[in-house]
Order: sequence, then structure tokens, then C-alpha cells
Amino acid sequence: MEQSVEAWQQLVQQVPAEYITLIWHYAQIPKDEVAEELTLFMQEADTRFSEAVDDAERFTTGTLPNGLAFASNGDILISNFGTDRLERMTRTGESTIMHDSVDGEPIGKVNFVIRDSRDRIYMTVSTMITNWMETISPNVADGRIVLVDDGGIRIFAITPDGDLRIILDDDRGSAAGRAFLDAFHRDEATSELMLAAGGTIAPWTASVTFGGPDLRTVYVGSLRGTRIPYFRSPVAGLPMVHWQATGAAPGI
Repeated sequence: MEQSVEAWQQLVQQVPAEYITLIWHYAQIPKDEVAEELTLFMQEADTRFSEAVDDAERFTTGTLPNGLAFASNGDILISNFGTDRLERMTRTGESTIMHDSVDGEPIGKVNFVIRDSRDRIYMTVSTMITNWMETISPNVADGRIVLVDDGGIRIFAITPDGDLRIILDDDRGSAAGRAFLDAFHRDEATSELMLAAGGTIAPWTASVTFGGPDLRTVYVGSLRGTRIPYFRSPVAGLPMVHWQATGAAPGI
């Protein structure tokens, strides 16, 4: 049992998942043995594992691949929020570090990555502070966008033009949300207050993507959710660049 608990504690540091599911093959394991193992796990290992892992620590330590994109040759580009670097993984599983600094400084908390039709790579950086939960403050504004192309890696700016329109307000004025925002404006926000807030449809909303045959279905990703909500959009999203390269995009 001690070895099982230790193995699960090590696994959660490697896999950025809130829930991990065990699957037994009933054709190979007698059902009585499966039932006994499930009971033992739920009564012993699961309880001790949950107690040993701090909820906030799941989002601040270890390797945390947060954004993925395909390179032109099919390799996977990884913005690793845990290691603060842009990584590249081949189809056979070998990983290399592409970039971990900009202008001689650490690159920061890389969040999302995408590649365009001219083979340029864009990354969003949430903050330059390693423990990003310390940046829950109105006095911290150090996010940026990084561009990687034939000229190297550099920081650039985008100036938005247009009106702000809220499509989904998952918090909807909850007591936990108000408490967090009030503390934030006083520069007194804590990870506990943030963990208590976040809504119920897509808790800690993190990303959106267009899908479906006409690319008008918008899927909403969240850090703490256990499901993927979606809605229909009046406009279609653009097909991913690797779809055009392979002909795999719907309608292309």
C-alpha cells in the first residue's frame, strides 16, 4: 500500500490532470479481485493520495503542458506552463527544449502556442513570476506575447480595436466570486479565495476552440472542469494550419 500511494503521488507531479481513471481488463482479472482492488484503493490509497496533494500545488509545480500545436513536420509544439519553456516532441516521444529565454531573460509562464500559415509560432506569456499565484494583484501586469520566426524569438505587441462583449459570465455574481474580486482590488487576494471561485459551467475558463463540420461550434476548456461545454457561434472559426496541410479540415 505504501508503494501504491507513493506511485500515485509521483504520477500527479507528471500528469497535469485533475482526475485519473484506473481501467481494469475484466477478461484477464477475476471480477472478485477487481472489486477487492477497487475497494482497497477507494478506502486507503485514494484518501491518502488526496490528503497529500495540495490543491493549489497542482497548478504551480511540476511539468504542466498547457498549450499544444503541430509543427510543419508533424512534431508537437508544447507551451509548458510548469517548466517555463517552449518544447518540441517528436512522434516517437523524444522531447527537446526550443526556447526558455527571450533577450537573455527567462521566457516566463508560457501559456498557449499556435502556428500560422507562414510557419510563425506565437506564444502567450501570463507572467514573468515563477509562482504565478503571487501575481494575483492589480499591481502586476507583466504578461506578453512572444513571436518565433526566421528572425529568432522576440516580444511584440497587439493593439486590440473593437468593443468588449461578454459571452459567458460563469461566476454570475457568486459570493465566492465577489469575495475574490474585492480582495483582488485591495491587493489581498489569496490562492484559497481564487480556488473557491470560478463558476460551475467551465470553472477557471482557460481556452476556446472552433469545431464541428462548419467550424461554428465553440468548445470551452477549463482548468478545473470535468466536462467540455459548447455553444453555436454566428461566425465560423478559421481552420488550423495543419488541417490545410493534410486536407483533414471539415469542408476543405
